[in-house]
Amino acid sequence: MSDISVVIPTYNYGHYIEQAIRSILNQTVLPKEIIVIDDGSTDNTETIISENYLTREPHRIIYVKKSNGGAASARNLGIKKAKGEFVLMLDADDQLAPHSIEAFTDQLKKTPWAEMQVGGSLSVKASGEKKHRPAPLLNKSSLDNFKAFLNKELSISHGKFIVKRSKFDRIQYPEHLRSNEDISVIAQLLATCRTVRVDATIVAYFHHNDSLRYHHSYIEKAGLSVVDAVFDPQILPDEYLALRSRFYVHRCLSLFRRLYKTGEYKKAESYFRLAAGQSSSVLFNLKFLLRFLRIKLLAYF
Repeated sequence: MSDISVVIPTYNYGHYIEQAIRSILNQTVLPKEIIVIDDGSTDNTETIISENYLTREPHRIIYVKKSNGGAASARNLGIKKAKGEFVLMLDADDQLAPHSIEAFTDQLKKTPWAEMQVGGSLSVKASGEKKHRPAPLLNKSSLDNFKAFLNKELSISHGKFIVKRSKFDRIQYPEHLRSNEDISVIAQLLATCRTVRVDATIVAYFHHNDSLRYHHSYIEKAGLSVVDAVFDPQILPDEYLALRSRFYVHRCLSLFRRLYKTGEYKKAESYFRLAAGQSSSVLFNLKFLLRFLRIKLLAYF
């Protein structure tokens, strides 16, 4: 048994969570505990957990049901409940690869000083198409890892990493965000953790139409609040805070691109203007500029 607590936040994912739990119980090395935080589900999640797992694994599975407050609040509560030295966050619609916990524990023997470990992943589309993503290549500098993550050059998401539970004494998920709540946490962990790469596939991500992680309205509401969440002066030193303006522009353009694709042109235009107001170099990005000009032409005609 390892000293890793697996935390699963869930909301109305009763039709997925059983596979997630099975993927943990079928590990070659078991975690210390599995903590399921039910964020006010109204489906059969509680029945599935109670009838199928709590009676069989009462010492390994902890189930807590709370009022709905969003994934961030569920994650924070799960971390508070955790007793393992390390925490692994697994979304209820994903599954761990069979040797994931073993891969992490083996790496800990090699690098006991590591505070964060990151592995690879497998993406499974609704069509069944699969795509392997190897563990990301980390930089020697924490600052470079921080930059690369915010620029989407370093792919890290829940399920593929473990981190020392003590790191969450200062870093918490922003509960006012209903989407993208992981961006600030992962960025701050990369900035403050000694991080190593684990050359193994850790998690399988299953893409489906009702996935909450891609919920359009939640992402739009998160908007630029993500920037404030990332650049917390209580956590990041000045050299990291100096990158705020660059990320602000990056975030504006990301929202512009997403809103443009969904045909919400007025909202998209506002984010382009914000980005250009912060950095004139945006006007020389031909791809974004052409989209902006197309919006203006559509409005004219």
